[in-house]
Amino acid sequence: MNKMYFSILTVTVSLMSVFTTAGWIAAAPLKESNIHISQSVDEGKVSAAKITVDSSNGGPEIVRMQADYPPDTVIQVEASLTVKEGSYKVELLNKGKASLVLAAKDGKVVKGKGKMSAIANGDVEYRVTAKNAKKAYLELALKAVANTSQAEKR
Repeated sequence: MNKMYFSILTVTVSLMSVFTTAGWIAAAPLKESNIHISQSVDEGKVSAAKITVDSSNGGPEIVRMQADYPPDTVIQVEASLTVKEGSYKVELLNKGKASLVLAAKDGKVVKGKGKMSAIANGDVEYRVTAKNAKKAYLELALKAVANTSQAEKR
C-alpha cells in the first residue's frame, strides 16, 4: 500500500515540475524593437492608432497606449493585425479581460471588433504575445460608447 502512494506521489510531483517549467518558458519577457506609434486625435481623444514593430518575441505582456479617455470609458474598437513573418497575438482588454483576440502569422491579415476600457489615467491596454515576429502592424479605430462611472452616478 505504501509503495502505491509513493508511486502516485512521485508521478504527481514530476508532472507538477513539468507544468511549472513549461509555464516559466511560455512567459518570457516581451522584447520589441523599433516601435512606432502614430495616432489621430478627435476632440482630445485618440480615435485611431497605427502601431508598427520591427521585431518582437516573448510575452504575454500587457502594453499600455495613451488614449486620453475618461477612466472607465468603454471604447468600441475595430482592429486589423498583420505580421510579415513569425506570429504576433494581440488581446484587447476590457476591464482586464480579453474582449478580442487577433493572432496573425506569416503575412496573414486578421481583423475584428471588440471593446476596450480606459484605465484610471485614460490609457487603454492590450496584451501581446509574439514568437519571432518581424514587421508587425496593428491598426486600431476607437470610438467611445459609454462611460460606466458616469452611468453609475446617475
